[in-house]
Amino acid sequence: MDTYFRAVTETICELIIVAARDGSITYVTPSIRTVLGFDPAERVGHPIGETMHPDDRARFTDDLRDLLRDGSLTPSEYRFQHQNGSWRTVEVRGRNLLDDRTVRALIFSGRDVSERKRMQKELAQLNRLTGLGRLAAQVAHEFNNVLMAMQASLAILRRRVTDDPQLTRLTDTMTLALGRGRCVTRDLLRYLAPAQVSHTRVDVRDLVRRVSDEIQQLLGSNELELQLPSAPLVIEGDPQQLSQVFINLALNARDAMRGEEKGTLTIGVDGPDAERFIRFIVADTGEGIEQQDLQHIFEPLFTTKQAGTGLGLSVVRQIVSAHGGHVFAKSEKGRGTSFYIYIPAARE
Repeated sequence: MDTYFRAVTETICELIIVAARDGSITYVTPSIRTVLGFDPAERVGHPIGETMHPDDRARFTDDLRDLLRDGSLTPSEYRFQHQNGSWRTVEVRGRNLLDDRTVRALIFSGRDVSERKRMQKELAQLNRLTGLGRLAAQVAHEFNNVLMAMQASLAILRRRVTDDPQLTRLTDTMTLALGRGRCVTRDLLRYLAPAQVSHTRVDVRDLVRRVSDEIQQLLGSNELELQLPSAPLVIEGDPQQLSQVFINLALNARDAMRGEEKGTLTIGVDGPDAERFIRFIVADTGEGIEQQDLQHIFEPLFTTKQAGTGLGLSVVRQIVSAHGGHVFAKSEKGRGTSFYIYIPAARE
């Protein structure tokens, strides 16, 4: 039997196990090295279920009983422990050939389906996240509509209480809170449903100057310093989306400089370099970022701020990537943070 069976099975890529009536292994193909990491000789004489997950053994015992009675085992999945300690999911089929004079054994064939199971799990998770993303976008859109209505009503109320300092302070506080809420919903919508990039020729000096007034308002008492070249530097991109990059970085810098008496945000532009990239440097004098956090700052929902959402820098990277560029940050705790943005220069 061994000579016959080896000639047939050693050409098959699947794992083939020959077992006696009690389930003990009498022969196993060399493919067990690939599937489970064992040498074939190591497993001869051991029960098939010996390296099986404890939660699967009872089911396998029942399936083995059915195999002896019915003659075949429909495809079933069992978890086997690899020699390195990891678990592999193996799809097993079985045939009862004990009455076959040539074989006189139970024949099991197995395929490692661990990767397929992993991909199925990831796909199911992706589908759940996609559905959750659609729901979040709908909620953010509706919430933004509510905030806009509240903001309009608050603006009317603000004009009517100018003679009452206490009510004026309250309405100003509410206006700031509404503005914060709109920023959150805007970033969430922008991240979940990014707008298409419109390709317009933009002189980056004009772009930075136009957004600088809004940035200065966001910075409050902190200073804004522009370092712009004298000659035009042109890129092809979406001015509105690129402006959002600088606003998000300015908001990030403002929070980082909150503990200072007066900080400075510097926006510099230079280039193009040898690879035809325009470089933007946005540097603040804030508290800086811990090195263990620096590698995660562009991940969605990651934040080191108590009131942060973790979406601002994710949106920055999303917009820059959509423009064919890249962004990274350098920081030292207590010595500020610098963001470096590279966007391709426009063709001549």
